[in-house]
Amino acid sequence: MSFSKGQKRKIFFIDQTSEQDHHMVFNASMIKMLQNIYNESIDYFGIESNKISVFELLSAKQIKKIVFHELIYTEPVKNTTVFKLINYLKKEKKRYLSFNNILKNSNTNDIIFLSITTFTSFLLFKFLKLKYSCKVVAFLHGDIDFLYNSNSVFEKLNKLAHQLIFKIQADNFHYCVLNKIARKLLIKDGYLNAEELMHINHPVEVVNKDFENQRSKNKLYVGHIGSLEFKRKHSHLFYKLASHFDKQIKLNTISFNAIGLSTPSMIPYKNECVDDLVGNESPAQPKYLDRTTFENELLKLHFAIFFYPTNEYVFRASGAVTDAIALGIPIIALKHPYFNYLFSQGDDIGYLCDTYEDVLILIDTLIKTNVLQSDKYKQQVSNIIKLHSIFTLDYVGADLKQQFLDRKLI
Repeated sequence: MSFSKGQKRKIFFIDQTSEQDHHMVFNASMIKMLQNIYNESIDYFGIESNKISVFELLSAKQIKKIVFHELIYTEPVKNTTVFKLINYLKKEKKRYLSFNNILKNSNTNDIIFLSITTFTSFLLFKFLKLKYSCKVVAFLHGDIDFLYNSNSVFEKLNKLAHQLIFKIQADNFHYCVLNKIARKLLIKDGYLNAEELMHINHPVEVVNKDFENQRSKNKLYVGHIGSLEFKRKHSHLFYKLASHFDKQIKLNTISFNAIGLSTPSMIPYKNECVDDLVGNESPAQPKYLDRTTFENELLKLHFAIFFYPTNEYVFRASGAVTDAIALGIPIIALKHPYFNYLFSQGDDIGYLCDTYEDVLILIDTLIKTNVLQSDKYKQQVSNIIKLHSIFTLDYVGADLKQQFLDRKLI
C-alpha cells in the first residue's frame, strides 16, 4: 500500500482486533457517520470476518466508498502458553508494521480514526505518531476502566500503558470516550485535558422497530442482554434471580432469557430456570448470536436486567444497554453512575434498585400486578423509545461533527 504525497485528504478507520460480530454495530455506525461528516471514501483496516459483519449493516452505496485493507494474523502452533505468547508477539509485529506503513504514507491533512487495538500496540502507535503530523482520534472503548480498577498483572500493565499513552504529548492527537459520564472524571483526575478529550453517546441504529407485535401480552419476559460475565457484569445474579421464581416459570407466567454470548465464568451458575439463547459452540467457547437472531430475540423482552457493579462500565460503553434502548426495552438495574445518567435523561424508563433483594421484590410485584397491561409500563416503553433519539446516528453524528469543528478536525 502506498499513497502519494500532496494528494487530497485521506480518512483512515482502523480496528486491528475485532473478529466476526464483535463491535460490528459500533464500527458500522462510525463508518456511516464519518462518511457523512467528511463526504469522502474511507480506508478501513481490519480483519476479514469483522468486515463481513460490518458490511451487513452498510448499504451498497456506503460500501462503494470504502477501501478495505485486510489484516491477516497467524494462529499459535500449539495451544500452550508459550506458543500463544509467541503468536501474540507475531501479531503485535503485524499491527506495528500496519501502523508504521499508514503513518509513513500519511500527510498533514490525513485523519486516522483508531477504533480498537491492543494496549501494547496502542502505546507503540503513540510513540510512532510523534514523528508524523497527521491528525488522530482514538476511541477509548474499555481499557480505561483499568486506570481505576486493576487487579491482575495484565490489568496493571494495561493501566501503566494507558498512563504512559496519555502522558506522551503528540501533536494533533485526540481521544473520544463513548458515554457522557467518563470525560468529566478523566479530566478532573488529570489524565487528559478538555481540548484533547471528546465524548459521544455510543451510537446504535436498529432497523427493526416492530416492538409491540412481538411481545407477549400475558407472559412476562425479562432478559440479560449481551455477554454473560461474572466479574464485569455480575451475570450470575441473573441465574440466582431466575431460580427464585422456579414456580412462576413452571406456571408460565414469566420467562428468564440470557441472549448473546456466555463466558466460561458462567458455567458454575447455569440452571434450568434460564433459557440460554447464545451463540456458543460449547460452554467454554464464547460466541455471539448472529445479529439478526439477537435482535429478534431481544424484541420479545419486556424488561432488560443489569446487575453491573458500580466500578464497571463507567469508562466503557455498554453495547447491551444501547441495544435495549434502541429496541424500546425498559430497564431494570442496580443504581450505577451510567444508569443514573440514563434515567436522568429519559425519566421513567424502568426501575432503578438499591440492592439485588430489591430487584427480587420488584419482579415478584411485576408478576402479581400484571404490569404489562398498565399505563405505567406503556409510558416506560414510550419514554425509552424517546431516549433512543440521543443514540441515533443523526444525533451522535451531529454531536461528533461539532466537536470536530471545535478542534479543527474538519
